[in-house]
Order: sequence, then C-alpha cells, then structure tokens
Amino acid sequence: MVLNLVTNACDAMPNPGEVTITVRPVPGDEARQLGSRLVESQQALLEVADTGTGVVPELRTRIFEPFFTTKQRGKGTGLGLAAVQGIVVQNKGSLALDSELGKGSRFRIFFAVAAAAEEPALASDQAPASPGDKKAKGRILIVDDEDGVRFTAKRLLENHGYGVLVASSGAEALQLLASNPPVDLVLADLAMPEMDGRELGERVLHHYPGLPVMYMSGYFNDPSLSQPGAQRVTGYLAKPFSREQLFDAVHSAMHPEEARL
Repeated sequence: MVLNLVTNACDAMPNPGEVTITVRPVPGDEARQLGSRLVESQQALLEVADTGTGVVPELRTRIFEPFFTTKQRGKGTGLGLAAVQGIVVQNKGSLALDSELGKGSRFRIFFAVAAAAEEPALASDQAPASPGDKKAKGRILIVDDEDGVRFTAKRLLENHGYGVLVASSGAEALQLLASNPPVDLVLADLAMPEMDGRELGERVLHHYPGLPVMYMSGYFNDPSLSQPGAQRVTGYLAKPFSREQLFDAVHSAMHPEEARL
C-alpha cells in the first residue's frame, strides 16, 4: 500500500519534490476532521503527502477506479490506487484525499487501534525445502512481477515445507513448467504486463490438464475474475495476505478433497 502511494506521489512530481510519510495515533474527533469515516475513539493515521501537481476535483473519485490512469499509454496500469483502496477496505479502514492544484496531495488512511496487539509470529528457522526435496509437501510455482511478493511468498512456503519455483512473468512460468519436474500448484498474480495471470492460467489448464491454478490480486473485484475461463481455476488469494492465509489457501488448492469433507 505504501509502495503504491509513494510511486503515485513520485509520478505526480515532474520536477524534484518531496514525499513525506507520517504514521501517528489520532483521537477519533481529530481523525474525522481529517476525513476518517470510522467511529472508533482511537485511530491510527498513515499519511503520504507530496509536493506534486495535485488532482483536479473532477478526477478525485475516479483515480481509485481499476485501470483508470491519467498517464500516457504504457506508463501506468491504473491499478496502484485501486490496490490501495482495496487494501484499506479489506482491513476495515478509511481513505481520504486532500489535494490542491499546484501544491500537492495528501492521502490519509485511518485504521482502528487494536485493543491489544499480539506479537507477530516469526518465520520458522528450519532449513527450507529445496525444489527437489522429496520430503517437501509439494512443489509450487509462484508467478508475480513484483520481487517483494514473489520472494516473500517463496521464503514463507519453503519454511513451511514446500518446494518452490518462482517466475517474474507468464512466459518465464511456461518455460519453467516445460523444463522442470512437475509442479503441484501454480500461484499466479492477475495483474502482470504482457501476459496476465488469467491468460497464463488458461494456457496452463490447456497444456497441463489437472494442474491446479490459483490467482492472487491486490485489489477488490478484479475484472479478470469475471472473464471466460477464470472460474475454472482452483482458488483466489487476495493481497495483502497473512502467512496463515497463504498456507490455508495453498493447502486447500492442493487438497480440494479435504474441503469437500
């Protein structure tokens, strides 16, 4: 979410400018004055501000629409702010935009403060299972053009006993499938350049019948899910996901018979 907001802020500053990221607790009354629609008396504010060109009033609601972009063709997908809004909604937050032409924009995101935060569980220190490890729970091919998502998911799954292959594009994924031992699941991001996840899924299902394919996406109501053939996949994983959500989704996709019991 922060990555998308900062990227958007940088794109809005054609000349050298400044991006400021602020995180602080705010009382409910102050939060609502700043644009929060939450009712909680204690809230957390994440604000990303830039000194860019600002957003014209008539576009301030449209900029969150999937595939809407003011950039030139080939310069942006229009998915960044849609992903931000999807993450905010998924986590029961509130998003507000304050923008002035020629002076920049402020994206404010509010979340309710947890009554008691638990310490995050640390990843296991056990040795990761290699792709060729026969004791692994299965072999998974992760396809995502974002390095951070790809390698974080790889590390988590390897520490959980899976063998993992990674690809940064649909074309690379097809090459890996053709040249490596069989995999048990393809986990593909929907929004990728050149060959998106849906097209990759269709090719995988055509050439490797019976190989489970699961999609993941970073924003709500991905239109690719309504396209022909999309319903033939095994499952869907919404970003951002926790370690447990990743494990549960992968296990369900690889063992659908257990879900039917």
